[in-house]
Amino acid sequence: MRPDETAKSPQEPAYQPLMIVAVVAATGIIVDRYWSLGWWTWIGLAGGGLAVWQPLWRRERFTPAMIALGVTVAAVAGAWHHAQTSLLASDELGLFARPQSEPVCLEAIVASAPHYMPAPPYNPLATLPVEDRSRVEIDVTAIRDRAAWRPASGRTTLVVAGDRVPVAAGDRLRIFGHLAALTTPSNPGEFDYAATARDDGRHCTLRSEFPEAVVRTAGGSPWQLARWTDGLRASGVALLRRSLAPAQARLASAMFLGVREDLEPQQSEAFLETGTVHVLIFAFGPQVGNGYFLAGILRVSSQSSRTISTSEAFGCGLGRVFGLGFMPQA
Repeated sequence: MRPDETAKSPQEPAYQPLMIVAVVAATGIIVDRYWSLGWWTWIGLAGGGLAVWQPLWRRERFTPAMIALGVTVAAVAGAWHHAQTSLLASDELGLFARPQSEPVCLEAIVASAPHYMPAPPYNPLATLPVEDRSRVEIDVTAIRDRAAWRPASGRTTLVVAGDRVPVAAGDRLRIFGHLAALTTPSNPGEFDYAATARDDGRHCTLRSEFPEAVVRTAGGSPWQLARWTDGLRASGVALLRRSLAPAQARLASAMFLGVREDLEPQQSEAFLETGTVHVLIFAFGPQVGNGYFLAGILRVSSQSSRTISTSEAFGCGLGRVFGLGFMPQA
C-alpha cells in the first residue's frame, strides 16, 4: 500500500445552514424592532421573495435564489415580531389602559412565583422613598365592568407594595389595583421602557398598594411545569444557604439561579459602579458551559470516549434553562 493512500484526506468544513437562517431571521426581527414596516409590508416581502425564488431555483441560479429565500426568511421573522409586539387581541388588557392610572378589578392566573424586592437603604438624596414590594407575572382572564365581568387577555407585571405576596404559579387571583398605559421616554436618549415591555408582550402597568388587595381565589395544579421550576429554584436557594455563608449564598443565588432579590443593595451598587453587572445576568453563555459540564458527566458515566457534540451541549444547557426558568436579563 502506498503512503499516499494511507494519508488521511483533510476534512471539509461542516455545512451549517441553520446558522445562516438564524442570522437572517434575526436581521428581520431587528429591522422590525427599530423600523417597523407594518404587517402587510412584511407579508408582501415574504410572498415576493418566494415568487422570485422558485423560477431562479428551477433555472439553477442558486446564488440569487438563496438571496430571495433569505429575504423571505427575514420577512417571515419580521412579521412574527410585528405580530407579537404590535397586533393585539380585541380583549387585550393594554387596550383598557389610559395614560393616567385608574382603579381596576381583575382576575388573573399567576405565571411565575413572585419576586420580592426589598427597599434600599435610606438615601437623603432620594426624591421619593422606595418601599418593599413584590413583582408577579400574571396572565389576565377577566376585567370587571361595573357589576359584570368582561373577558380579557394579555400578560402584565403586577407590582404589590408591602410584604411578600403568598402566591404560587397557577394560582387564580382577584386583584384590586391601578391600571396605566406604558409611558414613552420624556427626554432624548432616555431608556425606552415601553418598547422593552412590548417586546416582552406587556402593554400596560398594574400596581396594588397593599398585599391584602391581591386575593387568592383558587389554587393551581401541582402538575404545572412552572410550579416545578419554581420549586427547583427554591430548593437550589435553600441548598446554597445551608452550604455557604449568608453573603456568599446571596451572591451565588444571584449568579447561578437568577434570584437577585436577596442581594444586598450595596453589592448591586458595586457591580453597577465597576461595570461588572453582567456577571449577575442569567445569560445563555453559562448554560452552554453547564451543558458541556453535564454532557461530560454523561460521557464519563457511560464510559464513552466520543467527543461531546455541540448539539449535546446545547441540549443540556437548554434543559437547564427550562429547568430553572427564563429569568429577567436585567
